[in-house]
Amino acid sequence: MVSLNHQRAAQCPQFQTPVPVQVEQIFDVSADPASKQRLLSGQANSLNCPNCGFRTTLGTPIVYHDASKELLLTFVPMEMGLPPAEKERIIGALIRQVIDRLPSEQRKAYILRPQEMLTYNGLMERILEADGVTKEMLAAQQAKVDFVRRLLQAPSPESAIQLIRENDEKVDQSVFQMIMNAAQSLAARGDENGVQKLVAIQELLLTHSAFGQAAEAEAAPIRQAQADLEALGESLSREKIVDLLEKADSQEYVAQLVNMVRPAFDYQFFDLLSARIDSLSGDAAARLSAHRDLILEITQEMDSAARQEEEKLAMLIEGMAGAENIDEAVEQTMPWINEELLSYLQYQIAMAKQQDRKDAEQALMRVYGAIMKKVRASAPPEVQFVQDLLDLPDEDSARRVIRNRVHEVTPQLVEVMNALSDQMRENGSSEVADRIQKYREMAEKELALAKWR
Repeated sequence: MVSLNHQRAAQCPQFQTPVPVQVEQIFDVSADPASKQRLLSGQANSLNCPNCGFRTTLGTPIVYHDASKELLLTFVPMEMGLPPAEKERIIGALIRQVIDRLPSEQRKAYILRPQEMLTYNGLMERILEADGVTKEMLAAQQAKVDFVRRLLQAPSPESAIQLIRENDEKVDQSVFQMIMNAAQSLAARGDENGVQKLVAIQELLLTHSAFGQAAEAEAAPIRQAQADLEALGESLSREKIVDLLEKADSQEYVAQLVNMVRPAFDYQFFDLLSARIDSLSGDAAARLSAHRDLILEITQEMDSAARQEEEKLAMLIEGMAGAENIDEAVEQTMPWINEELLSYLQYQIAMAKQQDRKDAEQALMRVYGAIMKKVRASAPPEVQFVQDLLDLPDEDSARRVIRNRVHEVTPQLVEVMNALSDQMRENGSSEVADRIQKYREMAEKELALAKWR
């Protein structure tokens, strides 16, 4: 059977060294909604050489399926030079996997008539066309890409400013997103000069384009609210927030305060706020009273949304916990499983334990275990490797595993270890981050020694 997700070594055309690439051939939006974005964004089948920074998309047979749009597309790169019989065999095997995972009631006639795309760009355009994105819209987007490229090639800030003024109608959120994506890519490659150039271009766009100026004006209340709260530091209190609101003359500013410190807006806060309003008169009292009405409206909306989200999470968890086959229930629920659900599940487990509801606690723990098993199985090999190391009792065990699995120790694994360590540290898990860093050092030593073996 053809594997829909596997790793293979591809040669970097510039550095002439093997680079591990995670190959993805089936993009079934019904089973994995995120797969569509991976394909359209170029993240799927991406070859990233850790030695020279070269990046390209690996050519491989692809089947794209979206049951909601009755869309089944196939693509085989012409440069692979596959004979017709071999091409049909590979695509047929991939389509069979799609059909096997599809409930019988959803197996409609379109499955028997897959559309063959002759080019990779044609595949992208057909997917976007099904989403209502026309060729004219794609052409407009390409014009923005060309505009950004010309900005980056501008010989001086003055020429960049002139270019912005001449193409003011092209500047929108997508242009800023392009620059942000490019900056992230350069940062990952350690190109600080390139990142700084992109930051400078972004500043010019904010200052000299109509969209940028409007965005700056819209963001001003956000920055002001954040600066005011940071200035208060440890002295932040409900009374201080009331002081800020008394001086506020912008509803956007008030809304940002609520979004940033929602827990502070409780009954005690509203008592303080009402007392302050009663102590004022005229325009000052009217303005602060209007702020109170706005805060009540925002907090009620936020609380209502939170309750609805909690009810949805509770329903999903209850469905998995009460299923006869928890693994199958988790498989069906995977598109809706995210960090919020996992956090709420852990909260429910803690509450069940606190209330001594052992049967409920055990059922919820089985759900949590099944989810972790599924998440781990679907993770990239490098992430699975790191998780295997974290499951070990001590560093000696980790060192033995790294030596025994030295064929899996690659520069990409070292990069993943660095990224996971940074992520754990940002999330407050410093102990886990330190362990990953130690394992990274072990992996780097084994990688260096492997060159001499």
